[in-house]
Parts: sequence; structure tokens; C-alpha cells
Amino acid sequence: MGSSALQFVILEHLFRLFVKFFDEKRFYIGNNEAGTHLAKGVNLAVDLALFDKQVLKPEMIKNKYVEVPPLLVVEVDTKASFDHNAEPDYINLKTQLLLDFGVKKVIWIFTESKKILIAEPKPAWLTVDWDQDIELMEGHFFNIAAYLSSEGIEV
Repeated sequence: MGSSALQFVILEHLFRLFVKFFDEKRFYIGNNEAGTHLAKGVNLAVDLALFDKQVLKPEMIKNKYVEVPPLLVVEVDTKASFDHNAEPDYINLKTQLLLDFGVKKVIWIFTESKKILIAEPKPAWLTVDWDQDIELMEGHFFNIAAYLSSEGIEV
């Protein structure tokens, strides 16, 4: 399923921040539904991911899904088709699978509710309004509402 205009504008903004904030000598940026192989029969696609090059080594770059966890995953809405009642289960399950795999932080941005879910392995998961400054990693922050406002986009 394709992204909405709002989804791709948010993802494009975040991709630009990743390029700006994270040194390409240290990190790979996975985008465009990057495939991640968690275990036999368990594959997930992620919107945006940050991989440590010390973990995802050159010899591991093949024409198949990545088999090591990214440090950070950002998802904007959901790409799956399901009934409305199944949505929270899908989001919670996917998030927990990623954290169990070794991802340090998963961020979900929800365009309809204007909320952001921040999930890490230890602290409780947190849901906040998207007009707050949210840390990606290493002291680098983003604010979706401020960015959209600066672009003249009203949601």
C-alpha cells in the first residue's frame, strides 16, 4: 500500500534529519520499507531505521533482508490492512518484536491522532502529542507539529 502525502512528507523530513544528525561513516540509514529478518519466518519491513556499521558489516550487505537489529526504528502510521480493532495489537506486537530483536528505540508517529509512541526496552512505553520535542538518539530531536507548521501544512 502506498503512503499518503502526509506520511511521505513526514518520512522525508525525518530522513533528512537522519542524514544531518548521523555520520555516514558510523551509520547506515534503512528506508523505503527496509526488510528486517528477525527469525525463521519472521520478517518485518520498517519505514526508517538507523544501523550501526560496526554491527551491520559490509560482508553482511546482501540481496536479502538485514539480519541484525537497527539501533532505531521510526514508523509513520501503519501499512498493513486490518480491521480497526486489530490495529493496537499489530502496533504493540511489531514494536515488541523489534525490541526483543535488539532495537534500542521504536518511534511510531500517528497522523490521525497526532500522537507519537516512544518504546524502549526498559522504561515504560510513552505516548505523547506530536507537538513535543522527541529525541531520536544522541541528543538529536525532532518536532513534527513544528516542522509541518514551518512548511505551511495544516493537519
